[in-house]
Amino acid sequence: MHDDRLATIAWSFTALLLVSVAICRLAGRGTIVPNGFVGIRIPSVMYSDAAWKAGHAAAVVPAVCGFGSAAVCSIAGLVLPVAYWGAIIAFIGAISWMVVAANRAAGTP
Repeated sequence: MHDDRLATIAWSFTALLLVSVAICRLAGRGTIVPNGFVGIRIPSVMYSDAAWKAGHAAAVVPAVCGFGSAAVCSIAGLVLPVAYWGAIIAFIGAISWMVVAANRAAGTP
């Protein structure tokens, strides 16, 4: 893959993780209510308002860790382009961790 495409993907994923941090914080506080457009929309989290808040609150830590890791890798990629792969891996890992954490915190319906 060309370095410029890889950089675009890595920085885009890093930005998406930052947006995920904001969404999880707001939904965890109840500012963003359950909806069909924004947030973690898995059955256990969508079950109730309490599950929505608990699930999103639990996903904040994975989102922050993922964003931090992706940001470090994206910045390192400016010097060593292979580091952009770290941002992509951080994105995949963070999203997976967020879903698992949200599901566990929300409980099963």
